[in-house]
Amino acid sequence: MVPYSSPPTELFSRNIDVGEIIGLNNGTGQAAIPGSYANQAEHTPSLTTQLTVAAVLGFILFVLFCLLRLRWPTVYAPRSRLRRVAPVKIPFRLLGWILPTLNTSEMFMLQTVGLDAVMFLRFFKLSIAIFSVLAIPGLCILIPINIVGSRNNVEKNSDAFLSMNSMPETSSYLVVHLIFVYIFSAVVYYYLLRYTYHFLALRWHYLLRNGGAVDARSVMITNIPGYLQHSQSLREYFEELDIGTVEEVHVVSQSTDLPDLVDKRAQCLKKLETMVSKLIGNPCKAPTYDRAQLTRVLMDPSQESTEEERQLTAQWLKPKFQKRVAKNPLYNPRPTVRLSTH
Repeated sequence: MVPYSSPPTELFSRNIDVGEIIGLNNGTGQAAIPGSYANQAEHTPSLTTQLTVAAVLGFILFVLFCLLRLRWPTVYAPRSRLRRVAPVKIPFRLLGWILPTLNTSEMFMLQTVGLDAVMFLRFFKLSIAIFSVLAIPGLCILIPINIVGSRNNVEKNSDAFLSMNSMPETSSYLVVHLIFVYIFSAVVYYYLLRYTYHFLALRWHYLLRNGGAVDARSVMITNIPGYLQHSQSLREYFEELDIGTVEEVHVVSQSTDLPDLVDKRAQCLKKLETMVSKLIGNPCKAPTYDRAQLTRVLMDPSQESTEEERQLTAQWLKPKFQKRVAKNPLYNPRPTVRLSTH
């Protein structure tokens, strides 16, 4: 029998460094293991680099928006062409949109652009309010604490002192950061709750303001049975439920082929107008073309307007067709169907 000897105790008594396990150092307390989380944290871009990149990109996009807004106003301000619910007129200058945007009231925007756009802008206000409040203790309390707590661990000409990662893990200053985690969470919760109540009040006001509109008092019902597919029978059915008085009932038949036929008609009409404009000329390209005058003539069913339309059409056609119209007073290059209100 071979006598058994116990292994050396030094094989099992080696001190294990936690930092070696998670990658903070190599057991020596000097450098983090390449590829570890600690190594990635040490080599992340500095705060100065991030702020510089964000500021440069933000400035470029801001200037680009101001220039493109002047170049294509119909793309960046399409609602400005509306007649009834057009927004505030913005000066045609590079920075002329800033003051009108800040001075426009929410009630006016609610009437012109709707509830969704107002809430989208309120989200930006919420973000500005939260970060403005959090920046005060962050700049006045946390950053000075980071500077004091990491004064022996930060190299010169480095902005690592702005982060709590530069402080030793045994530093008592980290308790302040823990406390401010709860403070910041409470501030965010307060603003979210406050703006939620504002949204509910604004939506309530919006619904009440439009309560008299037809679309706000209308109900669409689908899959109506055959015995109720008449206005009178449908009205009587709902009035018998004692849910209120029914003002109007409109039964609209579902037609699956109608949208396709309307699209085909629009395509054929567009092709026809294109060929006619190539043949006799496009009146819109004439130097004397007046859209308002032509609209007035087309909407008037009188005989005088018909004669005036013929004269205007003759002026705006190609020269060879102008001669044909001049020789034949009854010649009409494009028949017009008038919708009379009588």
